[in-house]
Amino acid sequence: MQKHLFIPISALFAVSALAAVLVAKHPGASPPDPLTANAATLTIPFIANEGQFDQAIKFQTPFLGGEVAVTEQGEIVYSFRHLTLTERVVGGAIPSLAGEGKTPTKVNYFVGNDATKWRRNIASYESVAFGEVYPGIDLKLTAHGGNMEKIFTVTPGAHAQDIQLAVDGAKALRVDAGGRLEVDTNEGPVRFTKPVAYQDVDGERQNIQVAYAVFDDRYGFALGDYDRSRPVVIDPLLSSTFINGPSFNHWGMDFAPDGSGIYLAGDRGVPPGFSDPDTEIPMDPKTDLNTYVAKLSVNLSALEAYTVIGSPNYADVAGVMAVNGSRKDFSVYVAGRTYGDDFPVTAGAFDTTHNSTTATVTADGYVAKFTPDLQLVAASFIGGGEEETQSHWLDFDDDGNVYFGGKTHSLDFPTHAAAFDRSYNGGTWDAYVAKMSPDLSSLLAATYYGGSLCDVTRNGRLDGDGNLFFTGQTISPDAPMTEGAYDTVHDGDRDFYVAKMDSDFTQLLASTYVGTAGTDFPSYLRIDNYGYVNIVGYTQSPDFPVSAGSYDTTHAGIFDGVVVRLDPDLTRLVRSTFFGGSDVDLGFTFDMDKSGNIYITGRTRSQDYPTTPGAYDTDWNGDYDTMLTVLDYDLNQLLYSTYIGGANLDMAFSVRWDVDHVVYLAGVSGSPDFPTTDNAYDRTHVPLNTAFALKINAAPPDK
Repeated sequence: MQKHLFIPISALFAVSALAAVLVAKHPGASPPDPLTANAATLTIPFIANEGQFDQAIKFQTPFLGGEVAVTEQGEIVYSFRHLTLTERVVGGAIPSLAGEGKTPTKVNYFVGNDATKWRRNIASYESVAFGEVYPGIDLKLTAHGGNMEKIFTVTPGAHAQDIQLAVDGAKALRVDAGGRLEVDTNEGPVRFTKPVAYQDVDGERQNIQVAYAVFDDRYGFALGDYDRSRPVVIDPLLSSTFINGPSFNHWGMDFAPDGSGIYLAGDRGVPPGFSDPDTEIPMDPKTDLNTYVAKLSVNLSALEAYTVIGSPNYADVAGVMAVNGSRKDFSVYVAGRTYGDDFPVTAGAFDTTHNSTTATVTADGYVAKFTPDLQLVAASFIGGGEEETQSHWLDFDDDGNVYFGGKTHSLDFPTHAAAFDRSYNGGTWDAYVAKMSPDLSSLLAATYYGGSLCDVTRNGRLDGDGNLFFTGQTISPDAPMTEGAYDTVHDGDRDFYVAKMDSDFTQLLASTYVGTAGTDFPSYLRIDNYGYVNIVGYTQSPDFPVSAGSYDTTHAGIFDGVVVRLDPDLTRLVRSTFFGGSDVDLGFTFDMDKSGNIYITGRTRSQDYPTTPGAYDTDWNGDYDTMLTVLDYDLNQLLYSTYIGGANLDMAFSVRWDVDHVVYLAGVSGSPDFPTTDNAYDRTHVPLNTAFALKINAAPPDK
């Protein structure tokens, strides 16, 4: 196993974005980047309640798979999907609650369709001071580096044994063999790390012996000998393995450098089983699920903005985020779906009315536009009277118009008069593609695409001439194909389709199947510098069409990843290859560098997934691992390949090539042992899905 030095770069709070950001370097690489120091100081802000939270809350911070709130009475409330724990000071008092160290982070909450209740530029703080909770003992709460810290400062003459905290919602408290406080709950144990105590003596920190002391449903601290003429600090952390049971975390759905920062988006609270971007999991429309968007500074040292958008009463699911650089204003767009008729759409948007007309609540698509500092500019519904799912892709033309697509079950999905197909074609789903004005005030074009059974859109991109290529999966034998296309006959079960339309969706310029008698699934599409259409996906079929002499011509497992390249007219399969091992290998997304090399990520369960000598990790870690695989443009050679992961399910669904061989990945991890470093910003993990982002050097050994 080759596990080389990882240098942390940055991360956002685990509940809303990142678990860790890392760089893998080969031995002999340059010293750690100065960004490492910045990452260690990035703080999770405590957000003041300016009307966006329940009135009982004074401050709240996203943390560890839920929220941590400080109430007006000074209670510390940890709220999670199936669990609430409340810590209370016993035998003391809360003289005051005040935020300290105001942060520059711009925090916004656009929740509900009543604009008077939206909150912009909410104050946020590095810590919350509780004041003198016992005679001579101050308490301060901070959150950083993935840790929630209660910092007690015991002044000379005060008595540390006065400190007692009750834990409401606990079944039992005990101290484990490692000195950690273990709180039994219905969802499994919650663990506080072994406490730390210290004194500053002549500018140097001297550690003091300290241990938890448990009194039924309360706990305190037992201190060893210390200099009673000096203050002593006691610092217990809530960290690491938090809930060993069902929990809910977040998706980092996409991120895009725009010249001024790094953006991420996802969902706050994800139901079990919502574990990969290619699966639509039915959910309760009233699931507490909103979309977040976050911005980090260019050097990843600061959280510059954090915005929540959604319905207060219904579920909202993000599908994709992208920065529109076509007009150089770097507006940020998010597309998804919402069940809420009270989603915060804006006046003048194309559609301000949720379109569900059935007895049960169904979802509409939505598109939202933000400024670079994540102020809401516009938001619109898109859909008909039945169900729409979130778009998984966004693209922009030179005029800033917004292209996206998904799937619909609505007979009345909005189309324009000259659309290629204005009628629902039957079956469970039709694919759709749509084009909206930059301000989301107009639907410029929209069309159905499909046959009589089931058709979905997975990804799409514009070419240099403004034509739209999009791909998805179909089981329809009568999906619209064009004469002379590479394959006009449905091959059985689920095939890829690839379609090309003019920019106004009036003409189907080309359309082809790609597939076999088995299950074939396309995930992501890109147009390369030569105009060729490149698609990454996966297949169950040993007879999937791969090119002679390509990197891998043999299907080796249950599902193998595939890379497919078609000519711009979709008449010819130019090149294709398998990639994978002997089990399940799913390619979710890819990027290309200036030389056309292809950087693929997704997830693998193959213990023999191909890796390259000197790669970060050449050994499978358990369940599904994230993988990063680099193929040359001609699909002849494996340039770099590595596992990344821990013992449980890990996957990436966003990848960006940066410069040289540096690559960014984002995804979700179910592994408490997902790789992080000692000084990474956030080393915590909360099952089921903790979002992560990482930066890795994917250079071949000789580079």
